[in-house]
Amino acid sequence: MAQVLCTNTGLRVTYGYDVMDRVTNIVWTGASGNVLRSFAYGYDAAGMITGVVLHSGERLEYSYDELDRLTGEQALGAGGETIRQAAYGYDAVGNRTNKTA
Repeated sequence: MAQVLCTNTGLRVTYGYDVMDRVTNIVWTGASGNVLRSFAYGYDAAGMITGVVLHSGERLEYSYDELDRLTGEQALGAGGETIRQAAYGYDAVGNRTNKTA
């Protein structure tokens, strides 16, 4: 399923959805039809976002614990090189207590 929004300047924004009604991609297209920006989303079985692929080829990857709390994130360049990464820790009641970058 897709939803398309158009502006008076010719910009088109197309949203793609999966059968669970989650956004799978967003594409911005200029008046001439060229792709200006895009995002493609991946999900795990629990519905948590596990990755985003950018138009540039860069990727963002996310990991979660058994309580679906974000435990790590990593940005990778188009060639697969790590640009940045972070890990998160939580206390016994679920408050984020630290970030290691």
